[in-house]
Amino acid sequence: MTLAPGWGSGYEVLGGRGATRTDLDDLAHAVDVLESAARRLDDASAAVDAARRAAVGQLIAHHAEAVLAVDALAAARTGPVAPERVADELRDLAGRLRRVVGVYDHAESWVHRLARSAAEAGAASTARSGFMTSAALVTAGVAALRDGAVLHGVLTALRERDPGALVVALERDLADAPGRLLADGRTEVAVDALAAYLIALAGHLGLPLRDGVPVVARAVAGALPPAGPTVVLARGRPPRLATPRDAADLLRNVRSTYSPPHGGAAGTPDGAITIQRLDHPDGTRSWAVEIPGTETWSVNAAAPTDLTTNLRLMAGLPDDMSTAVVEAMRQAGIPPDEPVALAGHSQGGMVAMKVAAMSVGLFDVRAVVTAGSPDIPVRVPAGVATLHVRHGEDVVPQTDGEPDRPTRDTVILRRDLAPTADGGVPRPDESHAISAYVETVDGAHQAMDGNPALRGFDDALGEVLGPPGTTSATFQYQATRAPDLVSTDPATGLPRPPMLRPAPVPDAP
Repeated sequence: MTLAPGWGSGYEVLGGRGATRTDLDDLAHAVDVLESAARRLDDASAAVDAARRAAVGQLIAHHAEAVLAVDALAAARTGPVAPERVADELRDLAGRLRRVVGVYDHAESWVHRLARSAAEAGAASTARSGFMTSAALVTAGVAALRDGAVLHGVLTALRERDPGALVVALERDLADAPGRLLADGRTEVAVDALAAYLIALAGHLGLPLRDGVPVVARAVAGALPPAGPTVVLARGRPPRLATPRDAADLLRNVRSTYSPPHGGAAGTPDGAITIQRLDHPDGTRSWAVEIPGTETWSVNAAAPTDLTTNLRLMAGLPDDMSTAVVEAMRQAGIPPDEPVALAGHSQGGMVAMKVAAMSVGLFDVRAVVTAGSPDIPVRVPAGVATLHVRHGEDVVPQTDGEPDRPTRDTVILRRDLAPTADGGVPRPDESHAISAYVETVDGAHQAMDGNPALRGFDDALGEVLGPPGTTSATFQYQATRAPDLVSTDPATGLPRPPMLRPAPVPDAP
């Protein structure tokens, strides 16, 4: 449910305190209040009627005064604002509001299930008929030319037999088509339908078409050769990062955790994991863990921030990067009773969710921030405050093939990005960029100051990040499969890092 436009242009917040589910509860409470008011007005109407009857009894003794009283009470009982009439209007309003609650509570999920079921059934049928390729090409072609201005330019160039104009029109359309094809937010249904198609094509019609993406990811991951062993190495003299004060600061530090030229300092390797110890003025401590996204689209790459990890996360299988983050947290000395906040972009957000699920009994994870990340099949413990930030034009969060599922603990912050300077839609890489997500979170706190859902998450995150005056020390670790950095213990068959591993050197508070 979109909040009122006054909460900020282009933004939408679901879940948390005061959003979709809570809004419906508030509406139901309003129904009860209206019905209670109607009952009180019934009582007032009865009291007015009793007063009128009493006034009639006084007509004989005090005729003139009684006539005025009877006329006044009759007008109060039957006039346009009579209690009985207002009570009837309140009951009608309460009834209509009750119907609205029911409609909003069921319609959105019903329509989404209908569209999804139709797409899944159509995909399975197409897999048997063999028309998937041609249908996909025709659909993509029509969608790519759906912009009236572009289509007009193409037709004009053809009519005037102007090859140069035709090339310009097609180049403009092809450059803008990817962003326009993704901007309507329908990609998740298309991904779900594709998964259903592949399942049916493989002949596994007995499998449920729902949740097809993890099934397909599991099949692809299982076909890959096993990745090499992964170790976690502490980096000497890590860069000093700013003490985070809010979710945007956490994402800025995630950007600094990427290898150059994507935001990290010179020398930052692929597979870096940043951990900050937060020292509060009262002597207590907490921790922030910042995780980058995919850094290579190879499988079984030297750094586990690769396609192999993406597939295993989407499949719900164990993955090296999540295990590496837990190991880095252990090496940093995070005790089980000090609060932890996790933040990640893209794959890093999926890893953060996985680590939150894995950390039960190991670490006290209180908050998670993800930016541009799909959902994965894990269950985060109740009470962990979670913020998912997503752009309407970003395809990556839609690759899970599932709708967003806000809850009281989970807040979804969506933003539709502004058009580009030439009036087009941002390119997929622009809409997915970590810098764009930092800007979105900064802008949300300015445009939506006081939003109850964001305020609830910020309060939970603030308890971890600490009050003003909190300082930080930064540690950084490298998760790697590089053969020159990883060896195998012949006695156990387990990976082991080099014998001389540099100790972490935190920056000064």
